[in-house]
Amino acid sequence: MKKLILGVLLFLGTIGGVFSQSTKSIIKTVNVETSELLVDVKNSKVKALTWDKDYVKIVITINASATEQILNNLFATGRYNVETVIENGVTRIVMPKTNITVKSITEFYEFEVFAPQGVIFVNDLKM
Repeated sequence: MKKLILGVLLFLGTIGGVFSQSTKSIIKTVNVETSELLVDVKNSKVKALTWDKDYVKIVITINASATEQILNNLFATGRYNVETVIENGVTRIVMPKTNITVKSITEFYEFEVFAPQGVIFVNDLKM
């Protein structure tokens, strides 16, 4: 009976590890050199806010179908590094390494972007 209970607990622990969900948040500040701003990251939701500072603060919450250890390893490799790129007069906020698919992991990003008064949030680049 003890072996059966132990076996069930080990099985449930394995299943729990396979289907884990982890969340991690990071804060990044950047200077904005244009009057328009775009968050260009797939699988993301963006909440645009204004504030009285002269720089942009980005709070990113990463939700991943991975264990906390795997998520920490992805952070250590620089997967969630944030960069800004100026293109066609728009400051793009990008996380270039998130375009690389990681097998068996689903990721979703939530952005809270605090921008100076007068900065306009855009949905896509003007071509």
